[in-house]
Amino acid sequence: MLFLKEAITELQSQAESNPRPIGGRRTATQWQLAKLPDILQGEAAASNSMPQVADYWTCSNSQCRNKDKTCWVNKRHLDARNNAADHYPVCGEIFRQWSHEIADGLSTVEQPSQQIIVLLVNWQEKERKKGTQAQQTLRLAEDILSTMNQLLQTLIAAQTQHLAQNLYGGLHNLSAPLSNPPNPPLYAPPYAPPALSSPVHSNSDLNEILMQFFDWLISRSGEQQKETLEHIRDKLLDEDWNLDTLRNERKGGEMTMAIWESYGFRLGTLANIRCKISEFK
Repeated sequence: MLFLKEAITELQSQAESNPRPIGGRRTATQWQLAKLPDILQGEAAASNSMPQVADYWTCSNSQCRNKDKTCWVNKRHLDARNNAADHYPVCGEIFRQWSHEIADGLSTVEQPSQQIIVLLVNWQEKERKKGTQAQQTLRLAEDILSTMNQLLQTLIAAQTQHLAQNLYGGLHNLSAPLSNPPNPPLYAPPYAPPALSSPVHSNSDLNEILMQFFDWLISRSGEQQKETLEHIRDKLLDEDWNLDTLRNERKGGEMTMAIWESYGFRLGTLANIRCKISEFK
């Protein structure tokens, strides 16, 4: 907010730092400063009380965001001027209306009317809500960033473990003594499917597989996590979710972060469950 008082102060400071050259013409700032008494006299003649209001209600509270500008202070308390919570910044539109009411005898410089007070309170509340919305947006962005970071850390850990296993296997093969390879069979052996590394059975229904997965996961978890995982398992079974629909959306899954949070579960738990699904399968 730029008020008349601030403009006058700025003109004075600029004039002091740029004195009139001897024998030269005045600068624009010096000319405006020279005309300052006429400007104030003109404002007073036009019944404009904005300079007087700005002078009387100049904010000097270091805890107020509007310091050195104009604040109306609610004097309900004796220490109101020292309490930033009782300060109400005066915006340009309210400034002009206050000045008009002074001219009409509805307000004074020392005491605004009830209508002006309502405008001041409403304006401050509107600005407060804007600040609250900005903070909520910032917190949401931080939550999303934290979730992405957790997912990234989980992915990096899984990739690191996979690379370490491959490296260990390669070094073990290099250190093993060479032996004569067995004679190849005269015929190719029949194909045998790999054994399952988890208790999943191909003939199990989706709900049973989901229950088997959580039982397996709970058996590998600490005591503090078991109760949470049991609650998640029961909720997912009630809502007819399965391991395929729990996967990441990019892999064909249907579970979104919004749905997961609507159940009251943490996003980090979803990321951990998705990682464990790959191990379970």
